[in-house]
Amino acid sequence: MSRAKRKVTLQLPDEFLELCDYDMISPERVMQGFIADICGFTSGPSGPRTDGYHSNGYADRDRARAYYERLHACQAQWIRNNVPHLDTQKQAPVIRSQDSQVQ
Repeated sequence: MSRAKRKVTLQLPDEFLELCDYDMISPERVMQGFIADICGFTSGPSGPRTDGYHSNGYADRDRARAYYERLHACQAQWIRNNVPHLDTQKQAPVIRSQDSQVQ
C-alpha cells in the first residue's frame, strides 16, 4: 500500500540557489538526489524510477544516510528511549528500492 505524497514548500536561501546556478543544476534535482540517497533508492531490473528520484551512487547513498543518521536519527532514538509517553514500539522504516527489494 502506497502512502499519499506530501508536498513541502521550502524557502531556499540565495546562496544555495546561486550554487545550483553556478553548477548548472536545478535545486529540485539536488534535493531529489539527496532524498533518494538518504532513502537508498536504486534502479532495479524494471529500469529507472518513474517519480524522478534516483540515487547518485553507492558512496553517495552511504554518506547521505550517515549524515542523516548522525544529525537526526540519533536524536529521535534518544527521545524514543527517554520520553516515556512516546510509543517506544515504533519500528524504523524498511528502506526498499522501487522493486521492493530490501537494500
